[in-house]
Amino acid sequence: MLKRVDSDWLRDINRRRVLREVRKMGAVARVDIADATGLSPATVTVVANELIEHGLLEEARAETEGDQRRRGRPRVLLRLAPGALRVAGVKLAEHRISVIIVDFAGETVGEAETAVRTRAEPLDALINLIEENIRAAARQARVRPRDLAGIGIALPGYVDAMSGTAWWSPVLAEPEVHLTTLLERRFTCPVFADNDANIATLAELWFGVGQGVRNFAVVTVEHGVGMGMVLDGRIRRGARGLGAELGHMKVALDGAPCRCGQRGCLEAYVADYALLRRASSILPDVDLSDPARRREGLTALTALAHDGSNEANAIFREAAAMLGLGMANLVNIVDPGMIILSGTRFRNELLFSDIMAQTLRENSIPFGPPGPEIRTHVWGDLLWTRGAAALALEGLTDDTLFGLQTTRTGAALAGA
Repeated sequence: MLKRVDSDWLRDINRRRVLREVRKMGAVARVDIADATGLSPATVTVVANELIEHGLLEEARAETEGDQRRRGRPRVLLRLAPGALRVAGVKLAEHRISVIIVDFAGETVGEAETAVRTRAEPLDALINLIEENIRAAARQARVRPRDLAGIGIALPGYVDAMSGTAWWSPVLAEPEVHLTTLLERRFTCPVFADNDANIATLAELWFGVGQGVRNFAVVTVEHGVGMGMVLDGRIRRGARGLGAELGHMKVALDGAPCRCGQRGCLEAYVADYALLRRASSILPDVDLSDPARRREGLTALTALAHDGSNEANAIFREAAAMLGLGMANLVNIVDPGMIILSGTRFRNELLFSDIMAQTLRENSIPFGPPGPEIRTHVWGDLLWTRGAAALALEGLTDDTLFGLQTTRTGAALAGA
């Protein structure tokens, strides 16, 4: 019995490895999968044929002249089968709900968006709005909502991805919201939820500059500060699913108040609301509770800094130094191969200035090879919606490979 279990487990792992390699490469020959994964060509062939039979992969012929000369005929490549399934990705921000529908290859086929102050909405009304936007995006994609194979939701705060519970979020009026349970009552497919920084990390892992990188971290700075980590090719969330909260790393004892209720958090010096709180003397009319007024205030503060305001530049210099200190702590603890700075705030060069890089360098362990590569990748809201879709795809893919899919998911795969 033990041998049978071990054999099944190994086969499932190999399926996952092959599928991820195809996802990473886009279109790839079986022999190249064997080279990249270390699996034998025979094993790759067996696994690939099973995935083709399940409708998850399809064959395509390479038409390049070089391949024809080398092989005598076009090579047969493997690629993800776009029509295998459709999933929805949802981003809950403080000022809007955004939804996209993607196919199995990750291409967007439908989208919808509603401007709304999410925290001001009663929970039932908010769930209604999420449902309406998913249905609107599905109509644009010409997909019946009941034919969606999964839904992924990104939101800020402390989110347990295993249970789908938002213990606390600045976009929800209530604590301890069982978000996935509430939405699964509206749809016939599984629903997944995660912290938006983990979602951003999934987007980079599946579709962005993190493809093919074994160890990296994503740092997002907007109204809050978030982080996601990929170690050994997989996202890591910690024992409680609440890990990688870079924004709540303490950088000052009894320091500035953070919106989480504690003091001295990195976020309390770097996030949008923190900058504007510091700028109250030069921007006295900014309403921190109003997202639109806050964005206007940040634009005004940035303009003052560009115009040479000493006070405005001092605020950005402190934020850059604090962010560099937080990233140095990250490097010293985790040693990532790459740090990806993501989110709309990194359009603002004042935040990731030479001060940030210098502080990072001066506070990192000074021995050994050079530190991680720092990359900037600005997606806008597309980052989180695509990441939420990747969350659903990853959840469905894992369930399928391990034979745990629900009847609904199995039907979606069989009917694709």
